[in-house]
Amino acid sequence: MIKRIIMLLVCFQISYCTSAQTEIQKQMMFERINRDSRGSGILPKIAPIANKEELFNKAQVLPIFKVEFDRNYKVKLIQNKEYFLIFYLGRLYAFINNKDSRFFENTPVIQDILKFNEEKKEFFVVYFSDSFSTDGKYFNPLLSDKNVSFIIDKGYKSQTFEYLDLKYGSFNKYKERYRLDSIRENLNLEKIHDYFKNNYESFEYNCPKDTSLVLKTLMNQIRLSTKNFTKNQEAELFRRIKGKINPFELEINQLKETLTAAKISDSIILRIVSEAKNENKISTKPQSKVEGLYEYSIYNVNFTNELLEILTNEQFIDYKNYYDVFHPIVETYNRYYNNKYRYGYSKDILERLGVLKSNNLSEFKDYENKILIDCGCPPDKTIREN
Repeated sequence: MIKRIIMLLVCFQISYCTSAQTEIQKQMMFERINRDSRGSGILPKIAPIANKEELFNKAQVLPIFKVEFDRNYKVKLIQNKEYFLIFYLGRLYAFINNKDSRFFENTPVIQDILKFNEEKKEFFVVYFSDSFSTDGKYFNPLLSDKNVSFIIDKGYKSQTFEYLDLKYGSFNKYKERYRLDSIRENLNLEKIHDYFKNNYESFEYNCPKDTSLVLKTLMNQIRLSTKNFTKNQEAELFRRIKGKINPFELEINQLKETLTAAKISDSIILRIVSEAKNENKISTKPQSKVEGLYEYSIYNVNFTNELLEILTNEQFIDYKNYYDVFHPIVETYNRYYNNKYRYGYSKDILERLGVLKSNNLSEFKDYENKILIDCGCPPDKTIREN
């Protein structure tokens, strides 16, 4: 630990752009903050702001930096030009991705910023990896010095590597998280299109009766995300998962074959098979929803063990990482939501690439539906089971 911290201090490097916000960013910030002069909520109103110039003459604009480490623990701070904090009349606002904003209320970081300002000490607003809430990216401001020798998080100060160990479990786990962040931010349209074509959860939701298509899509997703996924692995995984989804299908087929071989009439076979299916429905308990963040399910059937037993360790890790890229874990502490969700990030990627307009849900559904139709899964609500 000591060796790592010494290397961090000695090998510090900082790289960032000191340019001001764009006019679009300034306008968004002005409109958002000035809105609080008209609000009717429980928070005290602020005096109306005449224009952007008045706002930025009084406001403290804090750029935000992402922390990077190389293999020798050399530190680099990279300014995220789409993230800003605005400190205005004791009120703190975060602006993210040129579209989202958040007002920080009664947070210790305000007191920490005031303390740095009063003592006229230089400080930096930093973060290590992207975080997500139920409605998109989320920013939890951390404070540090230019050497990133310490981290202040919600008023608590700790050494940098101690913070990483506590937050992520280990430095290596943090590095893996950072790697997945980078993959997510650099996805191109081809990769996001492939994701939609092989997103078995979307097929399950829109075409629940076509079990074979849903399972085939799952197999395609595994093949896309792993290396050397063999036909034997696919066949065994398909067979075992299908057997868990419908455990009585094999017995029903065997019963039909036995009755046919005994030259029983079709009408009697149909009646016997129907009675057997009804008995199975009565005796079968409904599947409970799979809740684990690293447990994978289809039709509320957990197939995590099947993945672990049939895939190699490397293949399973590749699949887990692929899923994490498109479904990052919500880790924020919102008072209104449980923070144990997976966030579907595909819409955000399409907006970043300019394929969709921001916050246009109908455009997103049209894009997704076209792919579903092309892949043999018309998104018709009438075909869904009650």
